[in-house]
Amino acid sequence: MKLDDREVQKIIDHIHMKWGKKAQCPKCYQSSDLLFDKSKIRVFALSEYHQGTMVVGGDQIQIPVVPIFCKNCGHVELLNVNVIEEAQKEKPKEDPS
Repeated sequence: MKLDDREVQKIIDHIHMKWGKKAQCPKCYQSSDLLFDKSKIRVFALSEYHQGTMVVGGDQIQIPVVPIFCKNCGHVELLNVNVIEEAQKEKPKEDPS
């Protein structure tokens, strides 16, 4: 699912707040700036898989995730969008003065 600019910026802000502006890949240990192409950030759903079959309907659980990947080796981290949204709700409001 493609996100609007506001939603994309919330995800980027959350990542920068938690990880900083630079990150080191846990697999190749390459450090790089956390730069994002806003037009390419998408939300995907992890779906439940049970005994060789995708579970559809009923009490199926889907987890919305945003993939973040290492530009050096391709390692992928999946960030849970529900957690990001909850963190945004709990974030203290900045004083405008």
